[in-house]
Amino acid sequence: MLKYLVIIVLITISLVGCREDLFYTQSFDIENYTWDVKDVKEFSFNITDTSKVYMWFVDIRHTGDFEFANFYVFPRRISPNGKTYTDTLNIPLADPGGRWYGKGLGDILDNRVLWKKDVKFPQQGKYVFELEQGSRETELEGIVNIGFSIYEYK
Repeated sequence: MLKYLVIIVLITISLVGCREDLFYTQSFDIENYTWDVKDVKEFSFNITDTSKVYMWFVDIRHTGDFEFANFYVFPRRISPNGKTYTDTLNIPLADPGGRWYGKGLGDILDNRVLWKKDVKFPQQGKYVFELEQGSRETELEGIVNIGFSIYEYK
């Protein structure tokens, strides 16, 4: 019995010691559920403490009749000194059998996809993040909302 109690206490301590707090979140509704390739979404915030560690997420809300199992976004980070870093992120939305990964009610599904973890911002100041849809389609139908979230490790 004591063995099980020790295990439960250790698990509880490890979960409490590694929690994350929401630092930043913003999302944009996509007009008519059609994300145009020219419609780049911009997110900005200030960093004052460069010692903190973060996780970055892309948040997607899509319809149940979205025609792709995945799609691409081009995330871009613009640092306070003006340096730009661009990435390519493949976002899986369904498994090979066609079952959606997202959770939701009715025909709208929510997905939070980890983009980067264990990240420190190297400079203080204003950071700008941009998300551009990277599909072959000029107008990507079925995207309800796109967002960006940052969690701080505590």
